[in-house]
Amino acid sequence: MPSSQFPSMATKPRPRKTPGVARRKATTFRLDPRLQNNLSLLGQVLKKPLNSLVNEAVAGYLDKRSAEVESDLQRILDRIKASRRADPHFDSAIDAFVDSEARLGADWIRIHPFANGNGRTARMWANAIFMRYGLDPVVRLRPRPDGGYEAAGARAMHGDWQFTAAVFRKMLVGG
Repeated sequence: MPSSQFPSMATKPRPRKTPGVARRKATTFRLDPRLQNNLSLLGQVLKKPLNSLVNEAVAGYLDKRSAEVESDLQRILDRIKASRRADPHFDSAIDAFVDSEARLGADWIRIHPFANGNGRTARMWANAIFMRYGLDPVVRLRPRPDGGYEAAGARAMHGDWQFTAAVFRKMLVGG
C-alpha cells in the first residue's frame, strides 16, 4: 500500500540522536498572568530567563516543604510512640502480638508451602505486624537476620515458636 493513501502511515524524518546526550522534554504549564508579569520583570532585573527563575523557586519550595513534611511526620511518629509507651498495658500488648507473630511464623516455616521464599514471607509478615502496631520493621528480609534468627528458624521447623519470639523481642528493643 502506498503511504500517500494513508497519511498517518507516511514516514517522517526522525531527528538525529546525538550519542551520549539525553534529550529533555519540555514541560508546559500556565502561570497566573500577574505572576508571569512579575517574574518577567524580575528576570529583566536579575538578567535570568523565566524558566530559570521558576526552576529555582520550585526547587527551593520543594526542598523546604519536603524537610517540613519529614519533620512533621517524625514528630507525629514520636508522639504516637510516646503515648503507646506511656500506656501501662503496652508491654503486655507487645508480648502478646510478638508471641502471636512468632507462632504464625513458626507454623508457616513448619508447613513450608513454597519451594522457595517461606522464610522471607514469614519475615515480611513479622514486619507488617510490627508496623501495624506502630513499631519499626526490624526483621531484615535478605540476607537472613543475625542474632539467633537462624537457630530460631530451625526450632520453628519443629513447631517451637518461643525462640523466634525471643529473637523478635531482642530485635525490637535494639539488642
